[in-house]
Amino acid sequence: MIAQLKAGEHYSLTSAGGCDCGSPLFFAARDRTGKQIGKLRAKGWSNAKISRWVEDSRPRAHQQKGAQDRCWSISDWAAFLEEALAQPKVSVVGLIGHWYQGDVDSEPFVINGRITHRVAELRAGSLGVLDQDMIHEFRASAPGDDAAAGIAADF
Repeated sequence: MIAQLKAGEHYSLTSAGGCDCGSPLFFAARDRTGKQIGKLRAKGWSNAKISRWVEDSRPRAHQQKGAQDRCWSISDWAAFLEEALAQPKVSVVGLIGHWYQGDVDSEPFVINGRITHRVAELRAGSLGVLDQDMIHEFRASAPGDDAAAGIAADF
């Protein structure tokens, strides 16, 4: 994935655990449970085992250690982007959402393109759920302005 970034871009994860599966940016409106249940039934799983899997797969923000470990809200993401964009020499922050099937640190995937947004659009709720496997470039200023440096963050 890193090889697909432009020169001068940096890649880092935004969560200590390597996954923000409940993030409202990319995943909240995407129900993958139905499709997965069909696969589990095809493998011969019982209804009781499937029910336990469904329960165990749900995000548990309310059970995590502290407020810093919970999934970020849209407002949290907007604040993060605004703070990052306020740093010297940072005019673009890119976010990538990917539904990992394996190891977050080593699973390869293809970036399908780039889309530019303004943080104000995110705050206003006008973006909806963002497409996965795309770099969503956020700018404080209007899209099309000259970009000096960027950060790609994955969750």
